[in-house]
Amino acid sequence: NLLQTIPLDKSTPYRIMRITWNPDGTRITPAHYRGKARTFDVQSGKQVLEFPGTLATFTPDGKQIVSVEDNTIVVSDSIRGEKLGTMQGHLDPIFDVIVTPDGKRAIAIDAGGIIKVWDLTTTQELLTIRVRSSYHGTNVNSITGRLIMDPTSKKLALLQFDGNVKLWFSRVVEGAP
Repeated sequence: NLLQTIPLDKSTPYRIMRITWNPDGTRITPAHYRGKARTFDVQSGKQVLEFPGTLATFTPDGKQIVSVEDNTIVVSDSIRGEKLGTMQGHLDPIFDVIVTPDGKRAIAIDAGGIIKVWDLTTTQELLTIRVRSSYHGTNVNSITGRLIMDPTSKKLALLQFDGNVKLWFSRVVEGAP
């Protein structure tokens, strides 16, 4: 049965890329590429929070939201929307960001095909990976795609828009020098 219809067209006028739930299932945050990120109450359908950035995702404990402002990762309090910290180092706009299931790392890929792994506690960059694509055209977006982390935080997958899947193992998420 349909629980709720939340009209996003006025508050979020851009294409929605994904929706993330907070851990207790009471709020959702649509992820898109422009504008402000917003969180909605599932029961009422009302917006309860607006915070910097787009492409937002909750941390597994639900206390923080990790979002993107162009080429910067922003960590905000998920209740008040207060900005807690930023992670800078990407040269190109960030195309996707995820939080590992253990809540320790943020992983982002930018439009230039650079993946960076960040420590969420210290906001320090831990690892950089340059992604290559088998696509022989000029579309750099064939390099980028969607990041997916397995539930154990041991494997990272990149679903590329050129039809390939690239996999990395625990070194990526445990990659602190």
